[in-house]
Amino acid sequence: MMKPISTVGIKNKGFTLIEILCVIAVLSCGIVLIFRSLFTSLYALEEANDRLVASSILQKKIIESEMLIEGGAYPAKDALSGSFALDNRRFYYDVLLQKSQTGEDFYKGSAVCHWFRGPKKISISRDFICLINENK
Repeated sequence: MMKPISTVGIKNKGFTLIEILCVIAVLSCGIVLIFRSLFTSLYALEEANDRLVASSILQKKIIESEMLIEGGAYPAKDALSGSFALDNRRFYYDVLLQKSQTGEDFYKGSAVCHWFRGPKKISISRDFICLINENK
């Protein structure tokens, strides 16, 4: 019968296969989580950029409406709605104006801008008031 080999005095150098597989699994999970957070951040950045563009469009249209009303002209309906393309995305806007029903000299306005991100429709809106210049 053979004598077992003695391991006394021999140092175990290296890792076992199980230890290596465990390290690979833990590192893989970490890498997946990092990439997932990166893609979530990129999506949020694009969403914020779209909202900034839409808000800028609305602000521009509100200022145009105020300037027309202050000049004594009521803007035509087609001048208050339209679309704007930027970075393969189309933004649609509408500005609705209504003269005050109480006899006061102002217009109540509402500006809406929407766009699509895949099948999802996203909208923002702003309400505003335009005073009619009494000196004209």
